[in-house]
Amino acid sequence: MPKKVARRFRAWSFSRWRDYEGCPARANWKYLEKLQVEEERSPALERGSAVHAEAQKFVREGGKLPKSLDSFEHEFAILRRAYESGTAEVITEEQWALNDRWKPTGWFDGDAWVRTALDSMIFDARSRRAVIIDYKTGKIRKEEQEPQLELYAAVALSRIDGIDEVSSSLWYLDHGIATRRVYPRAKLEGLRKAWEKRTKKMLTDERFDPTPSDACRWCPFQKSKGGPCKY
Repeated sequence: MPKKVARRFRAWSFSRWRDYEGCPARANWKYLEKLQVEEERSPALERGSAVHAEAQKFVREGGKLPKSLDSFEHEFAILRRAYESGTAEVITEEQWALNDRWKPTGWFDGDAWVRTALDSMIFDARSRRAVIIDYKTGKIRKEEQEPQLELYAAVALSRIDGIDEVSSSLWYLDHGIATRRVYPRAKLEGLRKAWEKRTKKMLTDERFDPTPSDACRWCPFQKSKGGPCKY
């Protein structure tokens, strides 16, 4: 009888890794087994999607700045002017994928290893510097800042040879606060190794044990909701 092939993650993203770190079992049921569950609608997620759409429309089309973006009025004006004038390359809402050698590949290609959804980037080819921006709504989660900033820098430096330095930024639109880190190309190898180390457990796991916590109250796979989890 043929041996059953172990189920493992072959590709990851920041959100997928974050879910795995929270509970491997939930990540397995959600992403690998793709169990159909009745998840509660999240007004926060819906609002976040709407605000991202407003930001993209303003940068590309201009017009009156939406109220949701007021706290970064100056910064969005810079993005808009750069996009309109062409003085720098401005990218909005792109999906980037790399293989396990950190080389560009297609989002749906079989060798896609890491996927990153890019909210906005401004790249000045003359200075060889890029600024990557991730728009945030809702709570400020400090524990996620450093790894997410590092991932954006690692992906951008790996994908675009013409970048010598990346400034990774998180814009907390509801708070008017930005978190920023600068990564020169000399740091790229260290950034790659840090993320390879972070994701090693996730990419080799075959057990996906549940890790009960307060978050179980909102999990659609919990026992009380008819899910497969024992908790």
